[in-house]
Amino acid sequence: MSAFDKAYWLEVLNPRDIIKTTTQTIVGTVLIGSFFMVASDYIFPAPNIHGRWVFTTKPTKAQSPKHSIMQLTYTIRIFQEGNKFKGVGEKIKAEIPNNDFGITPLVEHYNGRSRVKIEIEGYIENNYFAQDKIKVIYTEGGASGKGPRASVSIQNLTFNTSDDLAGHFDSTISDTVGNVVWKKH
Repeated sequence: MSAFDKAYWLEVLNPRDIIKTTTQTIVGTVLIGSFFMVASDYIFPAPNIHGRWVFTTKPTKAQSPKHSIMQLTYTIRIFQEGNKFKGVGEKIKAEIPNNDFGITPLVEHYNGRSRVKIEIEGYIENNYFAQDKIKVIYTEGGASGKGPRASVSIQNLTFNTSDDLAGHFDSTISDTVGNVVWKKH
């Protein structure tokens, strides 16, 4: 049978086969799409980070010796919508531990008007086969939040437990980088 025979084209373009194949494709697509919608909402939902958190930054490197050892603690409130979130918070503590730099140890708790405001937002990477990741960016200080100038920090976090996150940060304050730990309260 050649490509020019009428019988060949009637077999290839059989209306019953076309309708059957098209119906199977549509039904299969709807079923697979429905499965993934149910899976993303009920089987693999985005982690819930809504609520009150406290996080502490622990530098490993900075341009100034003081900032390379100063641990900062913040309290924040997060509002989550799906995989995106926003929040507000305040710096509540600065701590300089005993050190070899000759910098006087210090523990300073910020109260009331001395607290520096931060605005936070981020995104949850909801992975099906790997650990979920959280990307965070926040602005600290500046004209509206007190402090000498505004600074920006980025954090990349993963879950240790549902109430405990850990990861790395990178800040414009003295080009500080290091580790960060979050605890839900």
